[in-house]
Amino acid sequence: MISYGKYPMRFPSVSILIPAYNDEETVASVILKADTIAKKITRTYEIMVINDASRDGTGDVLNNLLKKYPQLTVLTHTVNQGYGGTIQELYKT
Repeated sequence: MISYGKYPMRFPSVSILIPAYNDEETVASVILKADTIAKKITRTYEIMVINDASRDGTGDVLNNLLKKYPQLTVLTHTVNQGYGGTIQELYKT
């Protein structure tokens, strides 16, 4: 079992799935935290974010983060699918 702060277990690979909607102010810190934790528990990982047709600057923030995090993949909805639809898509992708 993983305990925060120690991360004794290593995994062969990890996928971190993040839904985003109007998260301009927080999405960068969520991705930074995800990246930091992933590096502690595995060597092979991906961070996938679906921007669910955000109306704020979430898309711009995510596009800038793509340059910094090579493990990051961003999918963008042009029409809001809602939380349930976005979560389903994250798990199917």
